[in-house]
Amino acid sequence: MKKFTRMMALVLLGGSTLVTSCVSEDISPEVENLRQAQVNYLNSKAAMEQAKADNQAAMTAKIQAETALIQVQVELQQAIMQAEADATIAAMEAEVAAAEARVAEAQARAAEAEAALQQAMDNLAAQVNETAQEYLAKYQSTMAQANNKMEEIINLEQDLVRFNAYVDDFGNVVDFEGAAAEIEGQIAEDEATIAALEATLVRYESLNTDAASVEAEVIQLREDLDEAYSNRATAQLEEDKALIEWTPINEAYTIADNSLVAISNFEEAIANIEAYISELEEDITALEAQLAPFEAELALVDEPYFTAEAEAIALLETWIQAQAEFDATDINNGPGDQVYDDALVARDAAQTAFEDFAGTNYPGTAKEIKSDFEEGYLYTTGSGVVVEYGIFFQNRFADPATEFGEAVRAYTNVVFDYDFYINKDELNNLEFSLENAQASLENYQTNLATAEANVADALAEMEVADIAALETLYAEATADYLAKQEVRMEYSAEISSLWTMINTLETYLSGDPTFIENQIAWTEDQIESLQNNIEDAQATLVNNEISAEEWAATIVRTEEKIDRLTTEYNALVALANDFLEQFNEVVEN
Repeated sequence: MKKFTRMMALVLLGGSTLVTSCVSEDISPEVENLRQAQVNYLNSKAAMEQAKADNQAAMTAKIQAETALIQVQVELQQAIMQAEADATIAAMEAEVAAAEARVAEAQARAAEAEAALQQAMDNLAAQVNETAQEYLAKYQSTMAQANNKMEEIINLEQDLVRFNAYVDDFGNVVDFEGAAAEIEGQIAEDEATIAALEATLVRYESLNTDAASVEAEVIQLREDLDEAYSNRATAQLEEDKALIEWTPINEAYTIADNSLVAISNFEEAIANIEAYISELEEDITALEAQLAPFEAELALVDEPYFTAEAEAIALLETWIQAQAEFDATDINNGPGDQVYDDALVARDAAQTAFEDFAGTNYPGTAKEIKSDFEEGYLYTTGSGVVVEYGIFFQNRFADPATEFGEAVRAYTNVVFDYDFYINKDELNNLEFSLENAQASLENYQTNLATAEANVADALAEMEVADIAALETLYAEATADYLAKQEVRMEYSAEISSLWTMINTLETYLSGDPTFIENQIAWTEDQIESLQNNIEDAQATLVNNEISAEEWAATIVRTEEKIDRLTTEYNALVALANDFLEQFNEVVEN
């Protein structure tokens, strides 16, 4: 606006100049001053623009200089880093060279030490007599037996872990198929042990007991033992391979099998819930039919009542406000004062308006009446109907002759009806139950879809079309794994029997002529005991039922076997240490 005013002044002054120029050639001082001011303004503006341009140029030059300085600093830093890197590389090369020299020196010392060790071993071998060699052989043989016992212990402890997984906290078998498979595995292992013991028994009975024949048999037994160890190692590799192939198939089959059981349970639950929902819906429909007349009547009186209630509350609020204003004037004023008289008239008018609309029977002040009108806690009437206290209060004190009292009576005649109340309450309960049932149905349907997806994923993972094909794949993989496992157990049983026979014959050669006969009797007892175990296990499988007591007995037998093998292992280790100590004494002396 100021700029516009300034321009108008210029125009007006210019206009006056043109007009007066026709009269005189002289320039008025005002015009001269204005012109000079314009010139000064333009000069100042040009100077300011030039200053800005100069400042911008200076800033540009400053930025360029700083950029150049930074570039020089970067190049300097790179040069320093390169120099340091060159120095570091040179130092590292020197360290590598020194390290290589140290390695070469260490290798030379190691070679000297190895040569010295070999020389010492050669000297020791020259010093060791036949007795020392015998002790050393016994030590190695006994430790081999101990290691074989430890392998059996480890396998049995793994069995125990699986055995305990088939029972619940009360010892009841929860997975008969898994437990049955374990029993079948035990039967196979016992049969392999019997076969090995019977082979050992044949060798005992056909053995010539002269020293030369027994010594020859020991040599043969050791050759057979080496072959059994080699065969067992191969069988173990085959078993491990079969286990690797069986594991993902077992996982997929277990997931699918468990999911199928879940699907069956979910489908049954869904059917039950759907039937329950149908019953609820029928009951709700029947109750709604019974409530229909009441609902129709309530529809006629519902809106008039709530409209009247809102108007009554509004009149109460007006009364409360008028009472408050009167109370304020009553402090410093009295009858005859205009303010007092006007407030009194307003309060009485507000009270009269409410009482004309709703009646005069209400106890308490306007504020207390309004509070009771709006009270929401539940109140049980004499007829057993539960309502909010506010409607009960209104129904009790409203004047039936007033507009509000008439609306209240018409409304409460419906909602206070006992049959209406009971049926309405029952309807609310049924609708609540229906809502919960529908939520449960939705959850079961979601769980069902998840279980079905699990089955589909398991089939896709194993690349089979249906559950029957997966069952076949699982049965084949399980059979292959158990067969490989049985081969490995047969070689383990053979190794154990060979060691037992070797110890027996060596003990016989050391001067115990009855040891072979005693061992034959022990072997026969072992065979009989294992056969009894097999018969008991087979009886359990035939009955197609495993009691908690039977499975507990299986676990106890396994634990007892572990204890026996542990005792044997410790005895063998102690004996081996004795042989080693005797060997060291012979060598040192």
